[in-house]
Amino acid sequence: MIVWVNGRLQDEHEPAISAVDHGITVGNGVFETLRVYSGTLFEWDRHDERLRRSAAALALPVPSSAVLRDAAAAVLAANDLAEARVRITVTGGPAPLGSGAPDPALPTLIVAAAAPAAWPTTARVAVVPWTRNE
Repeated sequence: MIVWVNGRLQDEHEPAISAVDHGITVGNGVFETLRVYSGTLFEWDRHDERLRRSAAALALPVPSSAVLRDAAAAVLAANDLAEARVRITVTGGPAPLGSGAPDPALPTLIVAAAAPAAWPTTARVAVVPWTRNE
């Protein structure tokens, strides 16, 4: 899988983030996952707004919507995916150990995409005549 990390495409196994990234050391990060149908990011505006709202609660800067869309498009193209799910992750980036605030100019941005899981085409259902939990 090819992923986008801090402005460039790279193999998913290539080292990408600092061992002292606040996303790792203190869990300072947010993510958003969205579905892609026929190459189109589903409900982009809602997902973008939610990512920004979540990041604001943690005082994390988020790149512009255009940067995020371009990163998602690049990852989809690099992985030759028209049907996919895209995950956008923003962390505080490298920072001192502990809960001290990271440098707001150095967040980590990761965008990854994968084919969606296949669901079974059918399911068994039983219908009963009584009401449960009235």
